[in-house]
Amino acid sequence: MRGLPGSGKTYASKLLKNKEVKNGGAVPRMLSIDDYFMVEVEKSDKDPETGKRLKRTVMEYEFDPAMEESYLRSLFKSYKRQVDERYFSFIIVDAIFDRRRALEEFWSYGKSKGFQVYVAEVSAEPKVCAKRNVHGRSLREIEKIANSWDVTPANYISLDIRSLLQDAAIEDVEMEDGSEEKGGEMKEDEEEEEEEEAVEGHVKSKWELDTHSQDSLAKLDGVRKRNRKDSGPQAMEDYLQLPDNYNDREDDPGKKRVRWADLEERKSQVKMREMGFVIGHTNWDKMVDDDYADKALNRTKFI
Repeated sequence: MRGLPGSGKTYASKLLKNKEVKNGGAVPRMLSIDDYFMVEVEKSDKDPETGKRLKRTVMEYEFDPAMEESYLRSLFKSYKRQVDERYFSFIIVDAIFDRRRALEEFWSYGKSKGFQVYVAEVSAEPKVCAKRNVHGRSLREIEKIANSWDVTPANYISLDIRSLLQDAAIEDVEMEDGSEEKGGEMKEDEEEEEEEEAVEGHVKSKWELDTHSQDSLAKLDGVRKRNRKDSGPQAMEDYLQLPDNYNDREDDPGKKRVRWADLEERKSQVKMREMGFVIGHTNWDKMVDDDYADKALNRTKFI
């Protein structure tokens, strides 16, 4: 995983991990450079019951630019150990990886040990990253990284995770369920209409009462819709009502008759398959394509 600070690498890594487990895979090993910037901080809180100040130790992220290179080396050592021990078949590495040199180092070692390595780049505008990053990186720092960003080498296999992020965004959206309210309003409106019609003495016709019948509505419009179940024969020979001896008929000299291009082409195709192929003269599209005969209607017509 590579991307600017605040682009959503860690979030995408967790989505990928959950997706793998949900589909029956083993839990992936997560390696993140952010873990190396976590330091113990002592905080004091006031007890609401006694009013005394209580001290507690918590882990907080504290970015130190001077230690970034050293921590990246430590991350690489941890990555090598995980690859060598092979306790995990799926390893996710989460870091900025803005320089190609570091990316190539991780990629090469994984490939040399028989792993298939994918690169997933999470893209976002520097302004967006500055607003949502939780590590206190300034906009100037993020823009500096973006301006010197090295593109992923073309020979690497890139993993497109946009669909994964889109699915997660859709699940997070809370849809308002107004079906019951709408249904209730519709029922009230229908009751009011029925009351008004009853007062005016209007009597509904059989066409109004039978609004759920598609056939009735079609008759009312003066048309009859063909039912798909009764759509007739599907085979072209049956639809055209061809005689049984159509394929065996011979042309009579001086006598004209109608011939169907696709059927004639199919006869030629069957004959070619029965005879076999001739090196250098066989039309292989005609030999192997089952839809070749149907395409004849788009090319020519025999009259």
